[in-house]
This record gives sequence, structure tokens and C-alpha cells, in this order.
Amino acid sequence: MPLPATRHDPTGPALAQTRHPGRRLAAEFGDDDLRRMCAAYYGQVSYVDHLLGILLEALISSGRFDDTLLIFTSDHGEMLGSHVLFKGEWLCEELVNVPLLIKPPTPGRGVAPARQTARLVTHAGLLPTILRWCGAAIPEGLHGNDIRPLVEGGDGPIHDGIALEYYATNWGEHPVPLRGWRTADWKYVELSRGPGVREPFQAPEPRAVPVEL
Repeated sequence: MPLPATRHDPTGPALAQTRHPGRRLAAEFGDDDLRRMCAAYYGQVSYVDHLLGILLEALISSGRFDDTLLIFTSDHGEMLGSHVLFKGEWLCEELVNVPLLIKPPTPGRGVAPARQTARLVTHAGLLPTILRWCGAAIPEGLHGNDIRPLVEGGDGPIHDGIALEYYATNWGEHPVPLRGWRTADWKYVELSRGPGVREPFQAPEPRAVPVEL
């Protein structure tokens, strides 16, 4: 099983020291240990695929598949040793770039052709998308943009950029807020060390970094 290309990235430990001194890093484990961790994670992914298959089979056998709006997503990604980090309080692409699969309702038309898009969307767009698909009114002031045009074949941008944020790992832990702004090409991340104290997360590096970070 291949390991992450950034397995030995020296910037990871520096990020960890800034954010969470003492957190265990992937550098503490050998390649075989990390491969076992990755295999266990992908095994869980395969089990979720199996359970989703049971759900899809039930929809198909009951004749409700064509009428169903199906959305599959996740609350976060996983580092799996990328940048020498595991899951934690980072805004790396491995954590914030999550799966989003949408099967639209196509009554009487069969399954729509699958397509992919690289346009930026967020989970905040799911509620207005579901409401509009169901013919319901979108409440005034609701955050998020309807992403149905992308699902139906369009390719226009939904956002010029999207906000990223993190507060704390678990309830009761000391908050270590992060906020960021992600465009198609760049990402800026800012760390809060207290009221009124803000700084670029990766100072003294450039205040914007390519999105692969």
C-alpha cells in the first residue's frame, strides 16, 4: 500500500508545535505501522461502501431509486500521515476536501450520467439545495448557495471562495481557533491566539499558500 507523498514533509512537525505541542506524529511510526493504519482506515471505508450498497439495493428493489435524492458526504477527511500528521486541528486539504456525491431524483428517466466538477462547494449549500429540490421555500437569511446547477450539468462557479474554520477537537478542550479562506488556486489560514491577536498560521512563510497545502 503506497504511503502519502508528503510522509516526510518537514513543515508538518512545525505546524503541530504551533497548534498542539505533544501531539503524536506519523514520524514516530515506521512505514509498516503506517501502512497498517491506512489499511484499517480503508477497510472501514469499504464497510461503509457495503452498507451503502444495502441501502441502494433496497431503494432499487422497492422502485423508489429514481425518485430519491441521495447525498453522501463526510464531516472531515483524514491525514493518514500526510505532512507527518494525523487527524487534528489543521486546515490541510486532506482534511477539508471531503467527498460529496449527489444522486438527483430522475423520475421516469433512469439514472443520470455521472459527472465530476472541481468547483468549490460547502456543506452549507446542502440545505438550500435539498429545499429547492423538494419545492420548498428557502428561509430568508439562510447561509449557503444552491448547488443544484452543478449536479444538473452546469459548470459555473457557485463561490469565488469558501470559508474554513476550526474551533476545538473535543468539548471542554482549550479552543485553538483557525479560520481560512479557500479559492480555486490559493488558501489563506489564520490562527487566533486570543482576543484581538491574529497572525498568519504559517508565518513567516508567505501569507497565502498553494492549495495543495
